[in-house]
Amino acid sequence: MVKRPPPTRWIMQQETADGPLNDTQIQQFAADFDLPRDSLRKLSSALGGCLSGRIVSRGILKVVKQMEMGPSELEKLIKELRQAQVRLSRASALYSEIEVQYPKVGRSKDNPNIVFRLMLENALRDVSVLSGTLARAAVKYGVHFTGEPDKRRNRDYRRTVILGCIFDTWHAADKNVSLTTNSVTSERTGPLVDFTNAIVRCITDPVSEIKGETIWKEVQGWREHQESKELYERLKLEEASVSTTDK
Repeated sequence: MVKRPPPTRWIMQQETADGPLNDTQIQQFAADFDLPRDSLRKLSSALGGCLSGRIVSRGILKVVKQMEMGPSELEKLIKELRQAQVRLSRASALYSEIEVQYPKVGRSKDNPNIVFRLMLENALRDVSVLSGTLARAAVKYGVHFTGEPDKRRNRDYRRTVILGCIFDTWHAADKNVSLTTNSVTSERTGPLVDFTNAIVRCITDPVSEIKGETIWKEVQGWREHQESKELYERLKLEEASVSTTDK
């Protein structure tokens, strides 16, 4: 049986404007990772909020994650519907040239082929209407994902928020939010792992680090969040363009 690593023990503290990182640490991180000091000060301030009592409710964080996932999950649904349109259209075209020889078919209106073709055409029309309606709704209304945002048990939600702040700082400095995989050990490594654990060591007691594989999973979640934001902005621009054209 594989033993789970002990949970990370974050240093809880009262929220302050400066956060948990002192000037010496900020100067050292700026030199080690080529990061602006102002960005590191902003990171420290953000970490102060993460380590305060503000982020304690898993329920609240779950709702936030569900809200973040809403646009991307709706986009997946719209893509599935559009694929269904294509398949139904092909099926309808195929059936239009197929005649199943049902026995004892009298008048043409009693022919099951006609009924079934009509059912297929209606399904295609319904899917087309639904796809278009949801695409328009995506830019007009909020979307809330109601499923389980993360099915992993005992997830450390505070870790997700803390690492998200770290990734934001890295990204803001025009650095790639990515990891390297060791070809021999398959271990996840790289400058982002080093920077993340440099910060984590400052805000854990006992001093701890996070495995590269765990950081990679958090990076994937962070990327999904970024894609959701970019998708939302793109859909807003498309809707604005359509509205301008219609005028």
